[in-house]
Amino acid sequence: MSDRGDLSLNFKESENQFDEETIILYNKFLRSPQSLSTLERNYLLAGLLENYGDLKLIKTLCCYTIGDNNLRAFIWKRFLKYMPFDNQRSEEISEIRKMLYNSYVKDIYLESPLKEDVIRCIELDIPRTINFPLINNQNAKEAFKRLLYILCMKHKNAEYQSGFTFLCVPLFVAYLSSYDANQQNLSDDIIFQLEVDVFYSLSEIFKENPWISSNNFLQQELDEFSSYIKLYDQDLDEHLSSNEIQANFYAYRWLKCLFTLDFPVQFILKVWDVLISCDEGFRFSIKIAAAVLLKFRENLLSSPDMAQILTSISNIKNYNWTDNEIEMVISHAFMLN
Repeated sequence: MSDRGDLSLNFKESENQFDEETIILYNKFLRSPQSLSTLERNYLLAGLLENYGDLKLIKTLCCYTIGDNNLRAFIWKRFLKYMPFDNQRSEEISEIRKMLYNSYVKDIYLESPLKEDVIRCIELDIPRTINFPLINNQNAKEAFKRLLYILCMKHKNAEYQSGFTFLCVPLFVAYLSSYDANQQNLSDDIIFQLEVDVFYSLSEIFKENPWISSNNFLQQELDEFSSYIKLYDQDLDEHLSSNEIQANFYAYRWLKCLFTLDFPVQFILKVWDVLISCDEGFRFSIKIAAAVLLKFRENLLSSPDMAQILTSISNIKNYNWTDNEIEMVISHAFMLN
């Protein structure tokens, strides 16, 4: 059985740094990690971030998902190597990042001939993110287009593909909470800062996970996904195989765009908490995808032919997930080996 990280850390050596509530919650977490409510988990996480230098426990805690968007923004930026945990350097590094990104905008987007085929693909993709209110802001649309174009030009193995705009959405949603702003009326400065935030975070994801940015690496992930289904549910595997259902019919979308195409934002944010924090990184999405399919095994087994099975799989995107169900899928994924 896979776990979410090492809980046996030298917390006690630094107990005098913490208030009584943090120590009580930490001991409760050690006894039974699942027993903490989201509010308690956030309180403990905030205390650790403020006073504790060892990131292992923080990562472990994040693998039980983060319930607070301000904490989420702080943690994602650090675990994606965009910002340091040393807050004293954050402002300086943010300014350096903005200056460098401005140079990319000038050199790659404004003063060089644009690859019209890439621009056209991005422009066609942006309106598809209709469930994301920020996309109705014209300046935000331009930010999406600019950062995705520069990203593809900067990453030699990246090939722009339909759905990449959706990869920006969880990052925009998480990072927006860092700024005291109304989503419906964002200033140009905040939109540009979000553009920079998302660019560097997505750059790290592309760099560490080439199978996301290029089709050349994805088949291995699909094969691994199929192996989990075969290992953990032979009946379901045989039912899918006998009806000629291949993983690339549906799991391609899940893995390629990290669940952002077919799942609600709350599901995506909780799953990304884990992908960004756990030791396996974004490759853990393979186990998440397998756990999702296994959750709906009864529906799939009762679907008698290819057409109805594909319809059942397609209907997963309309499922009304509760927080508890999302966390159960994540827990199941950690049990897959």
